[in-house]
Amino acid sequence: KHFLYTSNALSENKLSELSKHISEDLWKASVAKVIECADCSFTYANPFIAGDYLFYNTMLHGEAVEDGSVSTHEIWDWEFEEARKCIDKITKEQTNSTLLEVGASTGGFIKRISKELIDKNNILCLEYSEVGVSEIKKLGIEAQSKDVRELVNEEKLKGKFDIICLFQVFEHLDNYDKLFETFDYLTSDGANLIMAVPNGERIKFNELNGGLLDLPPNHLGRFNKKSFEMISKKYNWVIADFKIQEETYQQIFGGLLYYRSLQKKIISDKTPTKFEHFIDYITINIIKLKILMNRKKVGDNIYIHLKKAVY
Repeated sequence: KHFLYTSNALSENKLSELSKHISEDLWKASVAKVIECADCSFTYANPFIAGDYLFYNTMLHGEAVEDGSVSTHEIWDWEFEEARKCIDKITKEQTNSTLLEVGASTGGFIKRISKELIDKNNILCLEYSEVGVSEIKKLGIEAQSKDVRELVNEEKLKGKFDIICLFQVFEHLDNYDKLFETFDYLTSDGANLIMAVPNGERIKFNELNGGLLDLPPNHLGRFNKKSFEMISKKYNWVIADFKIQEETYQQIFGGLLYYRSLQKKIISDKTPTKFEHFIDYITINIIKLKILMNRKKVGDNIYIHLKKAVY
């Protein structure tokens, strides 16, 4: 039911199919646990199994309209601008740079980058959703519906890319050993891995204050700086930049109110009683105080730039 309220195009029938696919094909079980590491506070799903091609073509990007096209709601996100500034510096130091974007959605980021910084012929996008692949191809950019780990078998791509970008994608992926083996295979010496993920502290804050639960197999991991330090060390990358998005009190409060409203719909469609309204009023005022005390820690997203270690 969670996915019914968070997807743009999921019907009750599709929800039933999706539920069956998750429990029978992906998890081989009806439930999953969410576990927090005692050492680095990395929080992860068990089973640690990501959504697949069927999952992400059921949970469509954008909103389908009557003529069969898609509304992509192009927004230049905070992490896009951080990445653009980083790529601008890279391309000034290194001409003819090459870029791979994994999970490129409908091309909102790469559309601008291909106009300003990197030649379209030097870009490859991967996206599970056929809707996304179609939109990216309209930009004249190569796009494929593949798991990035499949590229490790393509000799022509060995050491090809100077930059790999994943925006709101890494948290959807499993099998990090194979994933970073693939990153190493695809990248040149000193290459750049630029990612944005939801802030684990924000997810915890939302869940503890009545917001939407962050459910697998959509999101598998919740990250913080310590978890990225351990990941970089294990896979021989170095943190070049780490930022937590700064949001205003109003942005955090508005976002939480929206997610609380969705979570309430998931729990019950009944109209709240007067007493429940009163309790909610008290709760919301307590939440306002919590936001004021924690605003700098609970920005919505994390931006992380890793550089490939050179020996």
